[in-house]
Amino acid sequence: TIFQMDARDRALVVEYAMSRAGEIRELTRVAPPTIGVVLNVGLAHVGFLGSIEAVAAAKRELVEGLAPGGLAILNADDPRVRAMSAVARRFTLYGVSSDAGVRAERIRLHGLEGSNFMLITPRGKADVYLRLPGHHSVSNALAAAAVALEFDFDAAAIASALHGFAPPARRMNIVTGRNGATVIDDSYNASPGSMLAALEVLGLAPRGALKVAVLGDMLELGDHAERAHEEVGSLAGKTADVVIAVGEYAPRVVQAARRAGLPSDRAYVVETAEQAVASVTPLLAAQTQVLVKGSRGMRLERVVEQIRQAP
Repeated sequence: TIFQMDARDRALVVEYAMSRAGEIRELTRVAPPTIGVVLNVGLAHVGFLGSIEAVAAAKRELVEGLAPGGLAILNADDPRVRAMSAVARRFTLYGVSSDAGVRAERIRLHGLEGSNFMLITPRGKADVYLRLPGHHSVSNALAAAAVALEFDFDAAAIASALHGFAPPARRMNIVTGRNGATVIDDSYNASPGSMLAALEVLGLAPRGALKVAVLGDMLELGDHAERAHEEVGSLAGKTADVVIAVGEYAPRVVQAARRAGLPSDRAYVVETAEQAVASVTPLLAAQTQVLVKGSRGMRLERVVEQIRQAP
């Protein structure tokens, strides 16, 4: 925490979280950040704030609350985030947009093995090999690169650091499951945006793989919950070969997956994480890839713990 810092510390990375309007503003008054990064504006927290516009306004408080001379690092590919540059005294745009100061070109995805791209920065360019799958991981890497530039790293040093990065537990971890299956453990949390991104990663599985999605509820979505779960179910039905859903909104996920084309015996509801384990276990084989994802409150890490290979 901030109170544990001492003179040896060069930087502290913290999340300015919120569940209501004004909360980030209060935090910035306590500890004005010198760098503020806004990755996206999505439906996460919309259950507390009421609309996606209100979510954007709440996140904009981070930019407004920067310390004098502070830098806002903003996602050029998200229009609501890009618009926050209007209230920033100093900002850097990152993304794939042509006007982004930190951008990725020539992106190539390599399934679960990651991606490579050309990193373009004001301090040079460099080839990056990222060991995290999906387009969304490239975007997050660009945000990190923009921060590193403020600390005087050049493109080559940033590329080297990105190559060495491994994600924290339960965030897009690729682990070996029982019977040689591959498990995509993204069980730490879920929002509509991150759920769709994770399903896109599952869709990168090689030809012939059995793609299984074990999906839990996305919480805190308020009036947007039904539609958001239907959208996830629709993409799951087009991406996965089997969808196993658990939670209050599981029936909507499954119905949407079936409408998207999955047979009824390949998209179904279970009542508990234990039932999800029982359903997915017979499917585990060397050619199986299993995505496990849901909100923190769903505790779907219990599924991963039961289906991953014993150490």
